[in-house]
Amino acid sequence: MIRLSIETHRALAQGQKLTPYVGIQTHLAWRSYASRRLAGSFAGAALYADGSITADGSHTAGAESEGMADNKGRLLDPGSFERSIAPQTTDILTAMQSKQVQSTSITLDNTDLYFSKMIAKEPFLSRPLSIYAGLDSRPSSEHIPLFQGVINEIEVNSDGQMIITAEER
Repeated sequence: MIRLSIETHRALAQGQKLTPYVGIQTHLAWRSYASRRLAGSFAGAALYADGSITADGSHTAGAESEGMADNKGRLLDPGSFERSIAPQTTDILTAMQSKQVQSTSITLDNTDLYFSKMIAKEPFLSRPLSIYAGLDSRPSSEHIPLFQGVINEIEVNSDGQMIITAEER
Protein backbone atom coordinates (compact mmCIF):
# COMPACT_ATOMS: atom_id res chain seq x y z
CA MET A 1 0.00 0.00 0.00
CA ILE A 2 1.26 3.47 -0.85
CA ARG A 3 0.67 6.26 1.64
CA LEU A 4 0.89 9.90 0.63
CA SER A 5 1.38 12.78 3.01
CA ILE A 6 -1.40 15.34 3.15
CA GLU A 7 0.93 17.94 1.59
CA THR A 8 1.62 15.65 -1.37
CA HIS A 9 -2.08 14.90 -1.74
CA ARG A 10 -2.91 18.63 -1.76
CA ALA A 11 -0.21 19.35 -4.34
CA LEU A 12 -1.54 16.58 -6.62
CA ALA A 13 -5.09 17.92 -6.19
CA GLN A 14 -3.84 21.34 -7.29
CA GLY A 15 -2.50 19.84 -10.52
CA GLN A 16 1.19 19.36 -9.78
CA LYS A 17 2.74 16.40 -11.60
CA LEU A 18 4.96 13.67 -10.21
CA THR A 19 8.49 13.57 -11.60
CA PRO A 20 9.95 10.11 -12.23
CA TYR A 21 13.62 9.63 -11.40
CA VAL A 22 16.14 6.83 -11.23
CA GLY A 23 18.46 6.17 -8.31
CA ILE A 24 21.59 4.08 -8.82
CA GLN A 25 23.61 3.01 -5.81
CA THR A 26 27.26 2.74 -6.78
CA HIS A 27 30.16 1.90 -4.49
CA LEU A 28 30.68 5.63 -3.90
CA ALA A 29 27.15 6.88 -3.21
CA TRP A 30 23.66 7.28 -4.64
CA ARG A 31 23.32 8.86 -8.06
CA SER A 32 19.98 10.36 -9.08
CA TYR A 33 18.87 11.08 -12.65
CA ALA A 34 15.60 12.72 -13.71
CA SER A 35 14.47 14.67 -16.75
CA ARG A 36 15.63 17.77 -14.86
CA ARG A 37 17.70 18.35 -11.73
CA LEU A 38 15.63 17.78 -8.57
CA ALA A 39 16.85 20.66 -6.45
CA GLY A 40 14.06 20.71 -3.85
CA SER A 41 13.88 17.01 -2.97
CA PHE A 42 17.60 16.59 -2.49
CA ALA A 43 18.47 19.99 -1.00
CA GLY A 44 20.48 18.30 1.77
CA ALA A 45 22.24 15.95 -0.61
CA ALA A 46 25.10 18.37 -1.12
CA LEU A 47 25.98 17.87 2.55
CA TYR A 48 27.43 14.45 1.82
CA ALA A 49 29.64 13.21 4.64
CA ASP A 50 30.04 9.91 6.42
CA GLY A 51 28.34 11.11 9.60
CA SER A 52 31.43 10.85 11.79
CA ILE A 53 32.53 14.51 11.81
CA THR A 54 30.69 16.83 14.19
CA ALA A 55 30.10 20.34 12.91
CA ASP A 56 29.33 22.21 16.16
CA GLY A 57 28.90 19.41 18.67
CA SER A 58 25.12 19.15 18.30
CA HIS A 59 24.77 17.73 14.78
CA THR A 60 26.78 15.16 12.91
CA ALA A 61 27.75 16.29 9.42
CA GLY A 62 25.82 14.43 6.76
CA ALA A 63 23.89 12.23 9.19
CA GLU A 64 20.53 13.07 7.60
CA SER A 65 21.70 13.61 4.03
CA GLU A 66 20.95 11.22 1.19
CA GLY A 67 24.63 10.64 0.43
CA MET A 68 23.95 11.82 -3.11
CA ALA A 69 27.04 12.16 -5.32
CA ASP A 70 25.11 13.02 -8.48
CA ASN A 71 21.78 14.77 -9.08
CA LYS A 72 21.45 15.62 -12.75
CA GLY A 73 18.82 15.96 -15.45
CA ARG A 74 20.00 13.16 -17.74
CA LEU A 75 16.98 10.83 -17.81
CA LEU A 76 15.54 10.55 -21.32
CA ASP A 77 13.17 7.61 -20.77
CA PRO A 78 12.31 6.09 -17.36
CA GLY A 79 11.19 2.86 -19.04
CA SER A 80 8.09 0.82 -18.43
CA PHE A 81 7.29 -2.42 -16.69
CA GLU A 82 4.28 -4.57 -15.93
CA ARG A 83 2.97 -5.87 -12.66
CA SER A 84 1.02 -9.11 -12.56
CA ILE A 85 -1.67 -9.54 -9.94
CA ALA A 86 -2.91 -12.86 -11.29
CA PRO A 87 -0.88 -16.06 -10.86
CA GLN A 88 0.94 -17.30 -13.94
CA THR A 89 -0.23 -20.86 -13.30
CA THR A 90 -3.49 -22.52 -12.30
CA ASP A 91 -1.77 -24.69 -9.68
CA ILE A 92 -2.62 -22.92 -6.43
CA LEU A 93 0.41 -24.20 -4.46
CA THR A 94 2.89 -23.25 -7.17
CA ALA A 95 1.25 -19.84 -7.66
CA MET A 96 1.61 -19.03 -3.95
CA GLN A 97 5.39 -19.52 -4.10
CA SER A 98 6.18 -18.17 -7.56
CA LYS A 99 6.75 -14.60 -8.59
CA GLN A 100 6.89 -13.02 -12.02
CA VAL A 101 10.23 -11.23 -12.33
CA GLN A 102 9.91 -7.73 -13.75
CA SER A 103 12.56 -5.94 -15.78
CA THR A 104 12.90 -2.45 -17.17
CA SER A 105 15.17 -0.46 -19.45
CA ILE A 106 15.93 3.19 -18.83
CA THR A 107 17.64 5.59 -21.22
CA LEU A 108 20.13 8.21 -20.05
CA ASP A 109 21.71 11.10 -21.99
CA ASN A 110 25.36 10.36 -22.83
CA THR A 111 26.00 12.90 -25.62
CA ASP A 112 29.01 14.36 -23.78
CA LEU A 113 30.32 10.84 -22.92
CA TYR A 114 29.64 11.51 -19.24
CA PHE A 115 28.60 7.94 -18.46
CA SER A 116 31.19 6.38 -20.78
CA LYS A 117 33.92 7.94 -18.65
CA MET A 118 32.16 7.21 -15.35
CA ILE A 119 31.44 3.50 -15.80
CA ALA A 120 35.11 2.82 -16.48
CA LYS A 121 35.96 4.04 -12.97
CA GLU A 122 32.70 3.30 -11.18
CA PRO A 123 30.98 0.20 -12.60
CA PHE A 124 27.17 0.12 -12.69
CA LEU A 125 26.78 -3.61 -13.39
CA SER A 126 25.20 -5.59 -10.55
CA ARG A 127 24.46 -2.39 -8.61
CA PRO A 128 20.99 -1.60 -7.18
CA LEU A 129 18.68 0.57 -9.31
CA SER A 130 15.44 2.14 -8.07
CA ILE A 131 12.76 4.10 -9.87
CA TYR A 132 10.71 6.60 -7.90
CA ALA A 133 8.09 9.25 -8.64
CA GLY A 134 7.70 12.32 -6.51
CA LEU A 135 7.18 16.03 -6.25
CA ASP A 136 10.32 18.16 -6.26
CA SER A 137 8.80 20.32 -3.51
CA ARG A 138 8.54 17.34 -1.12
CA PRO A 139 11.40 15.42 0.54
CA SER A 140 12.58 12.16 -1.03
CA SER A 141 11.19 10.16 1.92
CA GLU A 142 7.68 10.93 0.58
CA HIS A 143 8.38 9.73 -2.96
CA ILE A 144 6.63 6.66 -4.34
CA PRO A 145 8.84 3.62 -5.08
CA LEU A 146 7.93 2.11 -8.45
CA PHE A 147 10.72 -0.40 -9.11
CA GLN A 148 13.62 -1.95 -7.18
CA GLY A 149 16.13 -4.06 -9.04
CA VAL A 150 19.71 -4.81 -9.99
CA ILE A 151 21.46 -3.62 -13.15
CA ASN A 152 22.25 -6.58 -15.40
CA GLU A 153 23.03 -4.93 -18.75
CA ILE A 154 24.45 -1.62 -20.01
CA GLU A 155 24.51 -0.50 -23.63
CA VAL A 156 26.22 2.68 -24.81
CA ASN A 157 25.13 3.47 -28.36
CA SER A 158 26.35 5.91 -31.00
CA ASP A 159 23.23 8.09 -30.65
CA GLY A 160 24.58 9.57 -27.40
CA GLN A 161 22.46 7.38 -25.17
CA MET A 162 23.17 4.83 -22.48
CA ILE A 163 20.51 2.16 -21.99
CA ILE A 164 20.47 0.38 -18.63
CA THR A 165 18.49 -2.82 -18.15
CA ALA A 166 17.62 -3.88 -14.62
CA GLU A 167 15.84 -6.93 -13.27
CA GLU A 168 13.72 -7.01 -10.14
CA ARG A 169 15.21 -8.96 -7.24
